[in-house]
Formats: sequence, structure tokens, C-alpha cells
Amino acid sequence: MTFKEVFGIEGPVARFGTALFDMIYVNFLWLILGGPVWILVARLLPVGNSVFLLVLVWLIILAAVLHLGPGTTAAYAAMGKRARGEESYVFKDFWKSYMMNYKQGLLLTLIFGVVGAILFEAMWMSLEYLELLGMMFYIVFPVQCFVAAELVMTIIYSYAMLARFVMSTKEILKNAVLMVNRHLPISLLCLALLAGTLYVPLGLNLGAAIVMFGVFFYVSSLLLERVFRNYMAPEDVLTPEEAEITGEKSEMVEESDEEKKAKEAERQAIIDKYTKKINKN
Repeated sequence: MTFKEVFGIEGPVARFGTALFDMIYVNFLWLILGGPVWILVARLLPVGNSVFLLVLVWLIILAAVLHLGPGTTAAYAAMGKRARGEESYVFKDFWKSYMMNYKQGLLLTLIFGVVGAILFEAMWMSLEYLELLGMMFYIVFPVQCFVAAELVMTIIYSYAMLARFVMSTKEILKNAVLMVNRHLPISLLCLALLAGTLYVPLGLNLGAAIVMFGVFFYVSSLLLERVFRNYMAPEDVLTPEEAEITGEKSEMVEESDEEKKAKEAERQAIIDKYTKKINKN
């Protein structure tokens, strides 16, 4: 490769820079609209002995936690298009998915929150009464850890599926559990990736939080796209060229009447072909 090819607009350096910027942008949107920043802000408020401020802090934290669902779904929608090689506009894709899946994202978060709280309490009780359980602890606690891992992997799949497909909450949960166990190597990779994503900013350098979550959403989107395509009919998968034709134009160009008619006919043919398509994007 020549210097121009490497560092040009279409070169690998420019493509990497664009991808990195998109990941940082998605990371920023997720931190703000997904809730983590507001959890941190609430924790930093000087509560003191004020009951009002204490209640306010917990209300902010609860609202922020609930918004992890819509925010995570939107992040998967934005990064998923980049992972599939489709033309993407980060804020537009993020915001569109955020609003479209807002209620369902909240519902999923509420369900996972209740299940997670019950599981956490059970694990805490096992540790608290370790001596009372005796040898049973070495059976009960590993089972609880296994269930916790299954829950986290199901959460990852569920929000990615909500961003990708139109289906009910019940169908998302059922399909997520089945896919997690049917594609266990990829599921474990996503779990390890999430663990690393949390460990780096929390255990090593908090500054890494500006990009780590965006990287997680992008890499896990690449992995999960391979899983989802196993369950999609061939006609449900748009090529990047077809997605561009059926999607909105990024810029207006002068065209002759014949060219406009030809493109409109091509666009309409593809839309008719995929009328029953379940892919949201």
C-alpha cells in the first residue's frame, strides 16, 4: 500500500478513526441516556441527614437503572448497523431505537431487575449462612453462580434482539435463553467481554469509561450478528447496497426524471420483496 492509500480518506487509518469516534460517541450517549452518569451524580449528592435528599437520590438511581434497558438497546442498534457494514448515523440510529423501544426496554429492565435482586439476595444469604449450610454450600452457591451467568448472558442477548427484531417481550426472553445455550461459545465470549469492559474502568483506570462500553457494544454486535443470521430467512437479510436503497438518502443529488423513476422502481421492488421482513434496521 502507498502512503496515500494508508492515510487517505478511504484508507485503514481513516476507517479506524471513524469507527473509534463512533464507539466513543455511542459510549457517551449510553452513559447519558442509559443512566450510568445519573447514578454517579446521585451517589455524589451531599445527602447528610435530609430524608428528602435521601429519597430523591434513590428515585434518581431507580430511574437511571430502569433506563439502562432503552439505552443499551439503542447502543446495540447504532453499533449493530456499523457491525453489519451498513451506512449509519450514530445519533439518528441511537435516538430512533431509544424512542421506538423505550417502553419495552423499560419492561425488560424491570423484569431483569426483579430476577437479579432475588438472585443476589439468595447468593448473599448463602454466604451469610455459610457455616449453617455446611457442605451444601458447595452445591448451592455454584448453582447460583451458574444461574447468575445465564442471567447476564440472557440480558446481553435480549437487548441486542430488541434492537434487531420486532417481537414481544415473552418471545425475546424465550429466544434469548435458547440462543444463549445453543451458541454457548459466543455467549461466553460476550460474558468475558462484559467482565473485561467493567473491570478496566472500575479496577484499572476510570478514564477508560469514555470508550470501553462503546467497544463492548461494537464487538458483541459482531459476535451476536453471527448468531442472529442463523435464525433469519435469506430474504430477511438486506445487503448494505439494498439497505442504502431502502433507507433515507444522506444527501440530495440532481437526477434526471428517468433516473428518478428507475431508482424509485428499484426501491419499491425491494420494499415489496421485504414487506414481511422482521429486521427493524
